[in-house]
Amino acid sequence: MKQSACDVVSRAKQWRRLAAATAASVLWVALPVGADPQQAAPIPKVEPAPDLTTLAQFDAMLEQRNGTAWLVRESAGSPELRIFGKPMSDYAELYVFTPEADAAMKALRAKAGGQAASGDQAGLADTLRQAQASRALETYRMGILYAFSQLSIAIDAHESALETFLRKSPAAEQQQTRTRLEPMLEATRRRLTELLVAPTLEEAKRGIELEPDSLLPGVYNDERMRLAPFVAAWDREHGIAPLSRVRSTPCIPPHPEPSTTTSPGLEKSSVTQPAYPVDARRLGFAGTIQVRADVSETGCAQRVEIARSAGFQSLDAAALAWAEGLRFHPAQVDGRPQAGSFTFAVTFKLSD
Repeated sequence: MKQSACDVVSRAKQWRRLAAATAASVLWVALPVGADPQQAAPIPKVEPAPDLTTLAQFDAMLEQRNGTAWLVRESAGSPELRIFGKPMSDYAELYVFTPEADAAMKALRAKAGGQAASGDQAGLADTLRQAQASRALETYRMGILYAFSQLSIAIDAHESALETFLRKSPAAEQQQTRTRLEPMLEATRRRLTELLVAPTLEEAKRGIELEPDSLLPGVYNDERMRLAPFVAAWDREHGIAPLSRVRSTPCIPPHPEPSTTTSPGLEKSSVTQPAYPVDARRLGFAGTIQVRADVSETGCAQRVEIARSAGFQSLDAAALAWAEGLRFHPAQVDGRPQAGSFTFAVTFKLSD
């Protein structure tokens, strides 16, 4: 059924409300994607909630829980809230907002109401602690689901980038890559289920602490780098033009002295840290790009092109933009500066 623009906007608002509801109860330690290429899934931490001491607080907690459950169910169509190809809401229905959990929470509310009416303060306090513990575990499980939805987005992006490299690589190399990745993908899916069925908050936390991150993005990066020479050779053989960039601004004097050889050389004082593309960092992409520069007789990079790709366009484009700002010692032939070409590596590491 075709959706109207209003439907799309309304659903987008619901997704944002779900994210806000989750964030209200969960703190995120962002590992992926920004800190280290071996770390790729945020670790959820339950925010310490005020103790439940009254029925009014219990009712407010139930209202918040019901609102979150509704938002989860309404988010079923969100492309951003999917885990390994399935809606995150499917997992929530199976492991968080189950009929059994709903019935247990209602039973606790009824019990607490009876205890409050009879003046059983000790019993009421114990029931409220049970309710709070159950809700904390639900919140943590939702945090785990959200973390894995972000990991799943990254894996999908890495799979897409890797697929291009695999198509251009020998069959034996394709098999080697899949043999390495498939068991890790299966282990990640299995680990999600194990975390979701942990019966207590403490056990769920221990499960996260034993293996707090996913190695998958780092392995995808390694495999693309391993296949990169085959891809570069395939592109040359098939006449595929590399991504390139022609200088858009003039070189500003003073110009570097000529090289002492017949090849250009890099002026080290011009080297800076390349800007890391936001999307690449968020998705956990890293790698080394080989860049070829056409260097003028004044040491200017007049044109730069990708000689060997990292397999992610924003990384390649960032390498070219950065390379244009470098300065070179031009080649020297018969004592005079001369244009030439120079190939060098640009590495993006998530730990930088």
